[in-house]
Amino acid sequence: SVLMNLFDDILSILFPQRCHICKGHLGEHEKFICQKCIDTLPYTMYHRILFNPVEQRFAGIIRFERATSLLTYTRNSDTAKIIHDFKYREFPSLATHMGVIMAKELYTSGFFNDIDCIIPVPLHFIKRIKRGYNQSYMLAKGVASVIDCHVADNLYARRHHSTQTAKNRYERWQNTTDTFCVK
Repeated sequence: SVLMNLFDDILSILFPQRCHICKGHLGEHEKFICQKCIDTLPYTMYHRILFNPVEQRFAGIIRFERATSLLTYTRNSDTAKIIHDFKYREFPSLATHMGVIMAKELYTSGFFNDIDCIIPVPLHFIKRIKRGYNQSYMLAKGVASVIDCHVADNLYARRHHSTQTAKNRYERWQNTTDTFCVK
């Protein structure tokens, strides 16, 4: 144990952990993102707004109880850096950490009241093999660890679909129609 702590200390001197946003050194109790950057992220606070913009977006399209977004997303923003890192740069633990941050923020508002399980959006098995993990599942694991809930795998992607990144809302909807099925 003492040897392991010494080894960890030497590693942290030689290869210091850096913030995914500002690239500064992380403090002893910080993971992935420094507290200064966490505090300056563009939080939406939608979970505190009745019929918030995310709920408005889904209204009449799908049946849902609640919907929200933790952060505002704009291209080349800090939010985009985080998502890009956990989605494309092989940082699945960053996705789990962001799930924890999300759950802690939403928990006090009662957002998770009456939630039995979390079902992440599945990846087609080919995309999952290429990426090595499903970022939605990793986010869900982080949320579930805070709210003490089960992460289910009742959905699967029965067909591969093209990337959504350059598509508008309608094209995204069309691209995923008939993609997901219940096991």
